[in-house]
Amino acid sequence: MRICYYNWVDYDDKRKRGGGVTVYQKNIIESLNGKKENEIFFISSGVTYNPFSNKITYKKADKKYDIINSGTLAPSHLSFSSYAQITHRETEDVFMDILKDIGEIDIIHFNNLEGIPVKVLEKIKSNYPSIRVIFSVHNYYPFCPQVNLWERERKNCKDYNGGRKCVTCVSHSHGEGYFKKNYFLDGILLSKNIKDNSLVSQFAWSAAHKANNVFYKIRKLIKPIELSKPLVNFSENSSYFIGRRQEFINAINEYCDVVLTVSKRVADICNEFGIKRDLLRVSYIGTAHYSKYLQSKPKGNKISTIAYLGYMRKDKGFEFFIDSLRKVPVNIAKNINLVVAAKRHNEHYYYLLKELTSRFNNVYFADGYTHKNIDEILEHVDLGIVPVLWEDNLPQVAIEMHCRRIPILTSDLGGACELHRKHPRFTFQAGNYKDFITKLTDLTVNGYDSLQYWSESMSPVSMEQHVNELIEFYDNPNKIIHLEMA
Repeated sequence: MRICYYNWVDYDDKRKRGGGVTVYQKNIIESLNGKKENEIFFISSGVTYNPFSNKITYKKADKKYDIINSGTLAPSHLSFSSYAQITHRETEDVFMDILKDIGEIDIIHFNNLEGIPVKVLEKIKSNYPSIRVIFSVHNYYPFCPQVNLWERERKNCKDYNGGRKCVTCVSHSHGEGYFKKNYFLDGILLSKNIKDNSLVSQFAWSAAHKANNVFYKIRKLIKPIELSKPLVNFSENSSYFIGRRQEFINAINEYCDVVLTVSKRVADICNEFGIKRDLLRVSYIGTAHYSKYLQSKPKGNKISTIAYLGYMRKDKGFEFFIDSLRKVPVNIAKNINLVVAAKRHNEHYYYLLKELTSRFNNVYFADGYTHKNIDEILEHVDLGIVPVLWEDNLPQVAIEMHCRRIPILTSDLGGACELHRKHPRFTFQAGNYKDFITKLTDLTVNGYDSLQYWSESMSPVSMEQHVNELIEFYDNPNKIIHLEMA
């Protein structure tokens, strides 16, 4: 079988951009490359630019293709409100040129649509009707150019008010040209293996920014900005977001053979937005941590050490988590050990975390974590906390703790709560301090029935299981399978 994958960033990206989706893409390709009957190709777009040329083209390295100067910048927020997310003829043509260069393929599997116009889906089916088009929903980009349904970096977005809320949801002080130039310079530094924050790197970025400022000053003098209208109606901009959402929904419904979602909650959200139910298949992704699930044993019924792993980000619930812990009664907190493994990106959050040492028995901190040290960090943890404030599709960190037989206390948003099948004692209302503290207090004071928890919870999916499931979808996209962690 000849399979082509698409994601906006290379799965071997030195910057490790794209988060868990990039890791997932790499795992899938490596697994399929191990099977002789498969030939795998890969396309990326939206991050490679040459500011000295307007021509859109592609570069090829073995079976990898990268679109240069895509009209659609990635990730999405860099081209927020750009019509090129819907259609950009030159970029679409280059994408089709790549498919022509690859030759006959059976499957094209999109793990993202960022970095290319959605019109590409129509072009594929018009030119190659026999190709089966698979789309995996790893975020909410088709419905939300901010991608997370996370309104103005503040709260879960439940209603975009006819596109009016979108107008001010994401804003940049720089235009797309600025980001394209940055991508160009960053690519040069990476190719030369110049380390970040080195003197050479600092000089290069400083010189580039100064040159950019001079360029815009000269341009302003030569060609002053002219307003085509004396009045601009900001409300008109909302119509773009209405049209954008509908264009994506229509294209997916019309030109995709299968839409895979990583949790039931994501499938429901997609259906609520208008994706046809008969296209949707729940396919929990495979994990390289599966062997840990087989090797690990439940630690018992008592809980004394809790852990948060991930990012110091508001949407991940970190701020909520810290604020909640500050409200836990002292007589309860003094018996709890706290473990936090998160990159130290926010000094305010870091300070608030340190303040908890006056209330909790012990507070341990790790400046991020890797697969090499995660077992050491989680060695004494009895309960994982996943307090997401948005519909997080299915956080990798939840799977990683679940695979180590660590029960997780989750918010009711997204797919993490599906790991324990929304166990009432381990699920709290997202953003509700009282509910979270009540559930945490109950578990730390009264413990839980470990045997019942694990007998009723889902088991994770191995990479082998997941790849075999994907191949079944590739062979027969009409096959109705709802893969569960049975």
